[in-house]
Amino acid sequence: MTHLLAHVAFIFPLLLLWVLRVEGIASDLTTKVGSGAVFEKEMMYTSNSLCRQNYCTNPIFPGINDLPRLEALQWQCSTTSSAREYMDFCKDAVIYDPALPSPQGKPAAVTDLVKAQEDAAMTMFVYHLSGMGFEAWDHRNPAQSDDDCVRSVWKMVCFTYFPRADAGCKTGEASLYKRPCKSCANNYLAHCSVECCDESVQSVFAHTSTNATGQVQLLQSGYVDQNGPSAACTGGAKRSLSSPILILLGIFGLHFVATSHHSHTVPKGEDVVKARQHTRGFGRCFVFCLLGLLAVLLQGCDIAIPHHKVGNWRTKPNYLNEFKYVPPGKGPDAGTLNSCNQPNVPATKQCSGRGYCKSFTTSSIAVQQMSSPPLSFCQCERDWADPECGTKRKSQRTAFFWSLFLGWTGADYFYLGYPLWGVGKLVTLGGLGFWWLLDIVRTGAGPVYAHNFRTANDLPHWIAVMLMVFLCMFLGFFAATQNYLLYRRKKRSDILLQNADEEARPWKNTEKELKNFEGPRRQMRSRVHNFEGRPGFSGYGAAMPLPLLNQNNIYASRMDPVVGPFGPAGIPGTGSITAPAIPGAVAPTHIVGLNADPQLMPWTDPTYLPQMNDNVVIEN
Repeated sequence: MTHLLAHVAFIFPLLLLWVLRVEGIASDLTTKVGSGAVFEKEMMYTSNSLCRQNYCTNPIFPGINDLPRLEALQWQCSTTSSAREYMDFCKDAVIYDPALPSPQGKPAAVTDLVKAQEDAAMTMFVYHLSGMGFEAWDHRNPAQSDDDCVRSVWKMVCFTYFPRADAGCKTGEASLYKRPCKSCANNYLAHCSVECCDESVQSVFAHTSTNATGQVQLLQSGYVDQNGPSAACTGGAKRSLSSPILILLGIFGLHFVATSHHSHTVPKGEDVVKARQHTRGFGRCFVFCLLGLLAVLLQGCDIAIPHHKVGNWRTKPNYLNEFKYVPPGKGPDAGTLNSCNQPNVPATKQCSGRGYCKSFTTSSIAVQQMSSPPLSFCQCERDWADPECGTKRKSQRTAFFWSLFLGWTGADYFYLGYPLWGVGKLVTLGGLGFWWLLDIVRTGAGPVYAHNFRTANDLPHWIAVMLMVFLCMFLGFFAATQNYLLYRRKKRSDILLQNADEEARPWKNTEKELKNFEGPRRQMRSRVHNFEGRPGFSGYGAAMPLPLLNQNNIYASRMDPVVGPFGPAGIPGTGSITAPAIPGAVAPTHIVGLNADPQLMPWTDPTYLPQMNDNVVIEN
């Protein structure tokens, strides 16, 4: 219990200071905007030179440029049941009572009001995904998408164009426009890992400028400084417990478990050792807490750091201007979004002449319920992208061949617009070959993402499969050949070493030296052989149990009337395994002249004499 209290006493102040520090930073970086607010100076930003920008677009949040226009409209309350009945794109995001724009001039049906807001949300969804480099046509049903970033963009646009109605407001009554909550914007920043390498990426901000007279004017403000769900803003709740707190709790929890387990396992007789170990554990805990406090409280070095007044994301080109449709013969100020939604634009001029208009919705029931045609966007040709088909795609064929032949140098990543990944691949030589092979399969299997949009699908699939199979066969043959050459080189080296050992060993042509060699044991040539008993073993590889010198003849004969004419292996009593006491035992029957009486056979008869050769030894 004492250990637990000690750890809690150190952990709680650390967590409290960390939370207060984060809130203090957020409050310092946030400028509250209200009626009659006075701004004394502009926001100053610092750049992080070691940072890599990610999804740093202008505007940084989807639909943020429409917030002043939406606040200027008049809104009326509605209910979830009456509005969601006509929704399709934002149906799963709007789970609250929304407010709808009040009709201007003449009455309008709820269906038309809902469709107008859904078209605006859908348009901003498509354009913001295009500004981030995504393929909007791959996410026509974002409610069922597995990508958290795409889902967060979808929720942001729905919360922007379908604000929450005032609490207790009845249907048809006037309502104020409520901006999305900062928790919704923070969820978008976290899910998409948005990074602009300065402090300009904030959900609650006030963008100001100083005029010639020295007065600070408000140009743009961010979202409501409230976490949803809240009656003061629109949106859902923020993310659960943040990861730094989880890491701290995990570290100290593991430390506590380790120290408590160790204290229970120490024998009772070692009180001194136990006290010392407990002191060391307490000291480590104190050092960790001290380092944590220093990491939270330190402000950095007091040196001159470059500052800039305009955030990095504001210096980027506005994708709403890049992707807008400009009628022929008119200036950029006459540009509008989505040429497919303009009634007087001919089909040959839509989509920059490189595509056709296609409905973005996937629900046939929603299309049937609409009183007007569904919203359409440009479906571009193979080699073009963006909402107006004005961006040339990278080539999948080029990326594949770069990866195939020079992939180990990172040439494919340099071509696709990822220089840092290319440098990493070059330094590791293609991940020692594994990264190289993986990228070959990845780029050949289908169009991959470049830094903006996917590559053009200009590589026939059968060519990619054929080249990959050939590459695998070549690599397998090369590996097998190298393995064989290594094995042959090793065997040759072993043989050379063995020959060198044999030549270096002193040699004497004696029977004792012969026995030191491996292999069959050869018996020295002798004139008299002892064939008594069973035949002995003469070593592996011997042609017969005993190296008989007359083994190549049909039968052998000794010129001895006692032994007989059939040799020692065929007559009982002459060394054969046949017992001599068996009556009627005969010699083998395949030899000519066996039926004759051995006592009467003349030894001079050539029929019963063996064929003589050099290996036969005849003893008188």
